[in-house]
Amino acid sequence: MNFHKLLITFCIYFHLISNSYSLNIIRDSEIETELEEIANILVEKTNYKNRIKVRVVLDNSYNAFVIGDDTIYLNSGLLTKAHSIEEIIGIMAHELGHIISGHVFLKSEDFKNVAYTSLLSAAAAIALASGGSSEAALGIMIGGSDQGKKRFFKSSRNKEAVADEWAVKLLREIKVSNDGLVKLLRRLSSKNQLYSSSKFSYYSTHPDVLSRISIFEQGSEKNIQDNSFLTKERKLKFYSLIVKIISYTGNPKDLVEKGFQTNLNKENIPQDLVKYSQAIANFRLGNLDYSRKLIKELINFYPQNPYFYEFLGDINFSSGKFDLSIKNYKKSLKIKPNNTLVLFNLGKCLSSKKSKEKIYESISVLEKVVTKEPNWSLAKRQLAIAYGRSGKLANADFVLAEDAILRGEIKEGINFAKRALKHSNIPADIRIKAEDIIFFYNKN
Repeated sequence: MNFHKLLITFCIYFHLISNSYSLNIIRDSEIETELEEIANILVEKTNYKNRIKVRVVLDNSYNAFVIGDDTIYLNSGLLTKAHSIEEIIGIMAHELGHIISGHVFLKSEDFKNVAYTSLLSAAAAIALASGGSSEAALGIMIGGSDQGKKRFFKSSRNKEAVADEWAVKLLREIKVSNDGLVKLLRRLSSKNQLYSSSKFSYYSTHPDVLSRISIFEQGSEKNIQDNSFLTKERKLKFYSLIVKIISYTGNPKDLVEKGFQTNLNKENIPQDLVKYSQAIANFRLGNLDYSRKLIKELINFYPQNPYFYEFLGDINFSSGKFDLSIKNYKKSLKIKPNNTLVLFNLGKCLSSKKSKEKIYESISVLEKVVTKEPNWSLAKRQLAIAYGRSGKLANADFVLAEDAILRGEIKEGINFAKRALKHSNIPADIRIKAEDIIFFYNKN
């Protein structure tokens, strides 16, 4: 099995952000669902009304950030290098503090404040990532005098202090210890990592370490935090998603021969997750039969785990066993309905069948996906394939027009819209929308 197929199966999508940076978003149902559940339990303790998304960036560095789109971005390196679950939840609470407080580090006001003193040179680019303009990354380069830099970073440090206070409050509300964050700060301080010159270093704009530790230690003194939030079930879910990330990002041969490495206390990680890791590693190496055997053993022990059925569906899809794959994805959805990423995999699998009935079913499924995530480029392209196979060529061309516009390929989008209009059987609503694209983007 080649690496390209693996990326498609695991739903890791790469999008160019600028000439020098790319944002590699991991799209995986288990990882997103479980992290978002925690994020939204935290947000429920505030007056913030919007639902929070969590996206994992495929990057080995220890980093987390927000950019003002109700999304917390966590680097895969943060999750794989964390020493405790409390540490991860603490960082999520801190980043949520930025969102609640309306902090956008790279917003136009920050640029203006430095530019007014003629001290800013910025190279910034936003591109689609994970299928939408809302999931993008902005890279900045600050130049000029020390005065301009100091103003920018002073503003950032003030925001970090506010976010720390939110972290203390939110962790207290859900009864999770601050100890994970205190240990993290002490650990990074001792390794002189708090003031890295890296452009995206997590602590390059943060207050001094002693002040931050004091905030979290005072928060611990005010409230007895019994960690009752971290039930056995929640811990298992966290361990599972971390093991999954390690197993998909690590060297598969090393994983098979030596097992996965983690900073978490391995004694707390159930042996079943070692088997999960082995199933993933063997899958990546193309040992599909053995991978299938291992995941089936896990399903026997955990018959209500939707992600094990999803993974079995991935294995069967990669083996060309589409009927079995469809059955697996539907079983996963029966346990956890309306999971967007599983729906996408189901739709993709259904559209691989020659049966008209299956192709029409795939259209129905993929339309749900696009409705739920209208900016997801890959989903639009898969829907266009399904439309094309069903003979709905005008629909296919219009969806490709929308996708091109989302990707910033305006000329390509207009051409697809024009092509959609040439079909004699074009539906009235598609005709109107295609004409709108041509009118608006030709005008602009």
